[in-house]
Amino acid sequence: MQDAGLATSPVLRRAQLPGDLFARQNVRLDSANFFKLWNAIEAEAISIDAELPAPMRIAQVMSSDWFDPELFAALCSANMGDALDRIAKYVRLIAPMVIGIERTLAQTTVTIEFLDITEPPPTVFLAFKLVFYVQLVRLATRSHVQPLKVSWPSPPKPESGADIYASFFRHSGDICTFGHLGVR
Repeated sequence: MQDAGLATSPVLRRAQLPGDLFARQNVRLDSANFFKLWNAIEAEAISIDAELPAPMRIAQVMSSDWFDPELFAALCSANMGDALDRIAKYVRLIAPMVIGIERTLAQTTVTIEFLDITEPPPTVFLAFKLVFYVQLVRLATRSHVQPLKVSWPSPPKPESGADIYASFFRHSGDICTFGHLGVR
């Protein structure tokens, strides 16, 4: 977050979470607090620059130099299939969700399923995960991979960066519906 210009203290304050949360060992948030954290990340990003959505702000600075456990595990994998498998295992340990992976010869589909479905996940988080997976593939392959399809349940409205996402994913027109991210 800090690389993206998002200071942790204001984010944690907005989310009403402990100020030392990121310094703690073995932190696991329930869905409500996990969603509050992502809503706070979005609010903090908007307070800095309302034109640039938080997921895109983070993607702009995402690099292989980060020591993010999820990214590190993925980039140390032999191939993208192994990377996605590692991410799926890691995410189950830290977040209230399950990452599903379906492979065919033509594509890989990644789905996100939340364990507690009493409230919908924040759009900012869904957008971030889509951006994260595409950026991960681009970093790992050192090529500008374009998704076959990108979709999520609450597509961004034009005033909340839909054009920025369309440009990032290299899709024109309606880029959103939800279900999966297929990467070519």
